[in-house]
Amino acid sequence: MKGLKPILTVFFVFSTLLFSCEEEYSCGPYFPYFKIQDVKSVNLIFTNTRSNPWAPIDESEPVNWNEYFIRVVFDVEYHASKKESRSGGANLYALSCIESGSEGSKAGVDTLFVVTLNDYNQNYKANDTINNIVLLNNWTHFIEDYNEFYPLARYIEENKEGVVDRSFEIKFKEEPQEVTSEQKFKIIYHLNNGDTFETTTRAVTLSK
Repeated sequence: MKGLKPILTVFFVFSTLLFSCEEEYSCGPYFPYFKIQDVKSVNLIFTNTRSNPWAPIDESEPVNWNEYFIRVVFDVEYHASKKESRSGGANLYALSCIESGSEGSKAGVDTLFVVTLNDYNQNYKANDTINNIVLLNNWTHFIEDYNEFYPLARYIEENKEGVVDRSFEIKFKEEPQEVTSEQKFKIIYHLNNGDTFETTTRAVTLSK
């Protein structure tokens, strides 16, 4: 009986640890795809400091055009595809710790338009599409990311089979004409399943 006590104690301790670990690291349901429901935009200023080097812009705060960018974020709902086949079946969805939406959207981008609602410069007047002077990125995590924006055509090519991320960012490669000017921009996001979404930024005062 004396020899049995240590064995039972060890068993009890390991059992407690096992169940506490399972409880601590239990995961919710996993749905691999997302469906875009709406789009929203926010005006940001590049701060050139620390990770996530950006901050929201107050409407009355002027910002240098070269430090200004727009973040577009999708409102989404998550879903599983009926054609999705994974080992583990339904149990995988119940126990997976993978972030929902990790496999992107089933619908891809057809067209994306950026429209200036004010006179921007001598080449682009109010209500003109300014796709030729915009650059895109997914998210500015670090200072160096701000120099990694790329042409809009590349974004469409990389997302035409399915939207990969739940956000993207826009900045400009031409300066406004005026030394200081109020600007607003409309983003039109058209998917290849026929869905179209629009968002208009709040007014921002750009300087050069």
